[in-house]
Amino acid sequence: MDCIDIKNKLDQLLDGLLPADQAKEVRTHLKRCPDCRREYNLLRMVAGSVAALPLYQPGRQFNDRVLAALGFQPLARPAQAWTKWLVGAGAPLAALWTGLLAYVVYSRLSVVDALRVLQLAARPRELLSALCFYAVKLGFAVNDAARFAAGFVTLAVKTSSLPLQLGLASLIAFSLILLLGRRTGAASY
Repeated sequence: MDCIDIKNKLDQLLDGLLPADQAKEVRTHLKRCPDCRREYNLLRMVAGSVAALPLYQPGRQFNDRVLAALGFQPLARPAQAWTKWLVGAGAPLAALWTGLLAYVVYSRLSVVDALRVLQLAARPRELLSALCFYAVKLGFAVNDAARFAAGFVTLAVKTSSLPLQLGLASLIAFSLILLLGRRTGAASY
């Protein structure tokens, strides 16, 4: 290879993109040719300097300033009251329903005798019948709990303000979690 070919491959050599045989040939040429070696050292110094530069991180308002400079203004919409209520009440209500469901499942299914289940496992038809029975029993328990909770929520919503509703939901959820956590043999979370 002549010097022109070598100089055209210096960038690829710096980036490690040359095949091994060509890289060896270019390095051998660099040992013999001071002009190509000087250009290679200059390229290596520039690449090292560029790599040492800090990365520019635009601030949070960068996009807003660019859009404003282009004449686009985002419309600021205030949050609606129902979305604030939904966000504020979501976590306590989710905790309340989770605790209520865990209590219902635990209280209704803990009466199942393990020995009886093992005996039923030997007879699949009776096991299916027993499973259907307990599924129906669990359904009734969930329905009862949902009716109670719906009645309570309806009463709380009709007669109180949002902060009071959130406070009641949080208090109920916390109480259920404490109650379930203190029972012996309670399900772990």
